Amino acid sequence: MVKYLKPSIKKGSFPFFALQFIHNLSLSIPYPIFASLILFDFATSEKSIIYPIRPLILGVLIAIFPLFQSIALTLVKKLRVSTLKKKHLLGLLLCELLTIVFIIYTLQINNLLLLLVARGSQGLFSVSIIYATEHFSSHSTKNPQYTPSSLIFFTNGSAFIIGILIGGLFSNSSISPSFSYQLPFKILLFCYILLFSLFYRLRFKNLPFQAAHIFKEKKLLKLSTLYVLFIAPWFALLQFFSISMHLLFHASLITITYALFSIGSLWLCGFFLKPLDISRVMGNLFFFLLAGILTFLLAFIKNTTSFITFHCIIAFAFGWLWKYSSSLLLHLKINRLNPMTLNQSLFIFSSWITALLFSSIALISLSLIYFLASLLIITTIVFIIKSNKITLFVD
Repeated sequence: MVKYLKPSIKKGSFPFFALQFIHNLSLSIPYPIFASLILFDFATSEKSIIYPIRPLILGVLIAIFPLFQSIALTLVKKLRVSTLKKKHLLGLLLCELLTIVFIIYTLQINNLLLLLVARGSQGLFSVSIIYATEHFSSHSTKNPQYTPSSLIFFTNGSAFIIGILIGGLFSNSSISPSFSYQLPFKILLFCYILLFSLFYRLRFKNLPFQAAHIFKEKKLLKLSTLYVLFIAPWFALLQFFSISMHLLFHASLITITYALFSIGSLWLCGFFLKPLDISRVMGNLFFFLLAGILTFLLAFIKNTTSFITFHCIIAFAFGWLWKYSSSLLLHLKINRLNPMTLNQSLFIFSSWITALLFSSIALISLSLIYFLASLLIITTIVFIIKSNKITLFVD
């Protein structure tokens, strides 16, 4: 039976959990909004320039936030930043506040180009998330009993679920005439104001920072490739769920919102479910194969209920597997490298590369998204077996 350490929270960590939570709200709030925005506001007519490339526009709109976040991380590496200071964090949070105001303005005037600029700007300044990862990592190094990883994943998962509800419900004018696309971002703006106030009053020491250089370490490159291969199909299913529901099944925004909420909840359940008393290797391979087969079958489903149900089962499978895939990096120690920062960097990289790749494929057919996603899942299994990494599935 697998043994888990009881999570503990260091005093003064709450603001950093809040930073982690609100950052993930920024990622998830647009998920139910952007597809609806593109289909029903920016490309309402077949004569529209962007009408034939709607999936690509959605992919770019999703990708631009993590893409500019990756650029910001690269700049931090190039500048050889070794210490994270409070004044820099406050400056980043203030800039994020201003970019959210900019996003609200672009939604009011209904300008797609300015929305891309605003969303990219927000991603650039959201590099502030490294403060949270470095805080947790520094305490983990000093105290082996400090084990926040499960709490971090719970924070991320719950933020995704809550963000979906905020984005899907408060942007739906059919629920209330006062609801609009701007309202979820106004709620996000209020959250960032509270976060800024929290850190403004907080006293904390400067945090050491060491950037991850993936291509300089052969072992690190191999594990990073495995991690990206694993999470890319999951990102693809989430990123294009809304537009698939709209175009294939003509689903309403409220239906998409509750479906995404169910998918996120089952992912979280899969992650925290107590492992069954079966062979760990066999259990994980079963969930991998299950996810791969169901993802492939999504291309042929013509029923809304079945489409949502399959996504929910896949979400549970990925939630189950997530704790094992993340452990590859969280327990990695190479040249005093911070594995949490590496995990975050790969997460960000996978987000934008997946959105751009799959949106380009979706221009041909939405069904190809599911074929490619299932192929990546199978490739991950083959990669693990050929690399003799099958034991990495065991805690």
